[in-house]
Amino acid sequence: NDDMMNSLKLEYVRLRQAIDKIAAKAEKLEARLGLTQGGYMKRADIMTSSIISAHDIVDTAAIEHSCFKRLEEIEVLAIPKRISVAKEALEKEQVIETMLQQVYADLLDETRLMKEKSNG
Repeated sequence: NDDMMNSLKLEYVRLRQAIDKIAAKAEKLEARLGLTQGGYMKRADIMTSSIISAHDIVDTAAIEHSCFKRLEEIEVLAIPKRISVAKEALEKEQVIETMLQQVYADLLDETRLMKEKSNG
């Protein structure tokens, strides 16, 4: 039993040393890879960020386009009604103006007649 325990402990130590050795090699490789590929990785990160930003801009533009398209549709439908309301308002104003012009003309005539009576 003790032999087996010692044997397992020895195997564990050997495996642990092998794992540590492999981990050290991996760290060295990662460091070397970071030196040789670091510029590419940095460039990839920048490009990824740029692509995401461009995608967001395109999404926003698409949403704005759809909103403005819908607004245009609404406006196209509303224009005839607005024109009709404006024409009605203009006609009312023209009637009022004609009446006021007539009142003014009548007052001018009345004023002229009063002057003629007082002068004459």
